[in-house]
Amino acid sequence: GLGVIRCLWMFSACWALSTAIFASKGFRNSHAPFSLPGGPPVADLTPLATDWSPYFRPHALVCPRERIFLADDYRIFELNARSGGVVPYPCDVNGMIADLAADCNQTTCWPVVLLEGTPPRVLDCSTGHLRPLLQAHGPAQRMAEKGSNGLYAAHDGKIVRYEISERRAGWSPVWAVANVSNDGGLRALDIAGDKLLMFSSNFVQVQDLYSGQDCGTWRLPPEVLGAGCAIEGGSSVLLLGHEEGQGPGVGGLGPRVGLTCADLRAPSRDGCGGPKRMVTESAMGCHSLLKQRRLRRVAF
Repeated sequence: GLGVIRCLWMFSACWALSTAIFASKGFRNSHAPFSLPGGPPVADLTPLATDWSPYFRPHALVCPRERIFLADDYRIFELNARSGGVVPYPCDVNGMIADLAADCNQTTCWPVVLLEGTPPRVLDCSTGHLRPLLQAHGPAQRMAEKGSNGLYAAHDGKIVRYEISERRAGWSPVWAVANVSNDGGLRALDIAGDKLLMFSSNFVQVQDLYSGQDCGTWRLPPEVLGAGCAIEGGSSVLLLGHEEGQGPGVGGLGPRVGLTCADLRAPSRDGCGGPKRMVTESAMGCHSLLKQRRLRRVAF
């Protein structure tokens, strides 16, 4: 009898613990990251208010400086932070959009588009220049740009650094910098300073581009689609994900897509420090981001 009581007590304690950790819905999460036993910390999520068409299904976004660009399969849009709506961005895209990056000069920023197909081609929306990724034997699925002369592209999970080659009229490969799962799990790439961010459907991983060190991994809830971008000078990322309580969606397209902010606050690991480190305790989090960019959170 005593053994049965002890077993029931242990079962109840385990059930209560698992419910507290995993039973939250949508983007609602605790107000601080925590670690599962033996696992990565969970990103603290803040859902943002958006006011775009239910037919708008962005799968890529990039957030350079004060701007936020999004893309579906066909067009590029810019987010209006005050209204939460989007407006089409003028760019002559002739093909299906695989991913989105951005480039900047001293005064402004603009989108850079990775197009589907073989060889992969990169379109600069500012100049209209369309350049191939050279020596690529297949399509590229994801892309992030580091300045006007360098970019990173993912080919079936292998992330390759490219540099512009005016002589060859394209992007020339330098070397591979990472290899992640090639089962379709990689959803986005981004660059923040000297950090490479790799977004999947369940995790976001940060790698130092100079040392090659793993700077940390954060768990994401299943509603997050994985596409995301890093906030310059902060510890936050913006993510695309299914909105809570939207049911089957419109026309069988699935739940509506929304925008959320995630805090990745944790001490930086060895080899990931220095003044440019992206993940710090003092960096700008989602609360400061919302105030600075005048974004609005969802009111529950």
